[in-house]
Amino acid sequence: MVELSDPTSPEMLAIREYLELVMKVHENLLDVLDYHKVNLLQSDKNAFELYLMQQIEQVVVSMKVVQSTEEIRKLVQSVFDEVVGFGPVEPLFRDEVVTDIFINGPDSVYVEKKRTCRAYRCSFFK
Repeated sequence: MVELSDPTSPEMLAIREYLELVMKVHENLLDVLDYHKVNLLQSDKNAFELYLMQQIEQVVVSMKVVQSTEEIRKLVQSVFDEVVGFGPVEPLFRDEVVTDIFINGPDSVYVEKKRTCRAYRCSFFK
């Protein structure tokens, strides 16, 4: 059995490849953002988040790296989480069942849910 935290496992390699895609979109986003507008919108969280999501989606669509609506939605959310949240572990903060998160390294994350601790498939850039 391959440990999920093994950086050479096929699952972790796929996760790292996806993370590289997220970072490419993030880099392209930084080139197209209207920073004056970002500064104006920061006082209105909803307007700021909507603007950011729209900009991320435009970048993802223009890059033509994913095709389906679901893939686009997932990538947009991943980039958004990277930009304004805690990156690949952000979904855990939205999960009300999660009671603890253990980040032991860039490829070693564990989550406690209902008094059970399990490996979480994600990776951070080193």
